[in-house]
Amino acid sequence: MTPIGLRVAKRNGPIGLAGGKRVIVASSRGGLYAPGMPFEANDFQEKYLRAVFAFLGIGDIEIIRAEGLALSPAHREAALNTAHATIPTTVAATKARHAA
Repeated sequence: MTPIGLRVAKRNGPIGLAGGKRVIVASSRGGLYAPGMPFEANDFQEKYLRAVFAFLGIGDIEIIRAEGLALSPAHREAALNTAHATIPTTVAATKARHAA
């Protein structure tokens, strides 16, 4: 098992010990904050998670989004269906990368 944590190098500072791993984040939000959306600048969730994982040494991060769930019931259903539809291809891509 790969340790999760940090090693401190005197010259370079903290070094994440979880490198070489891939993280898939399943995210849901009431508004629209994905890249290209009007409120993208207000997205603190994904930026924060990417920073935390990078600190641990993980740079391969995929985010599956279900956004705009608070806009309407129809939008909620469409967003959830879209997010669910991306799961198999995301997982398959992960398996293919790690098998190579």
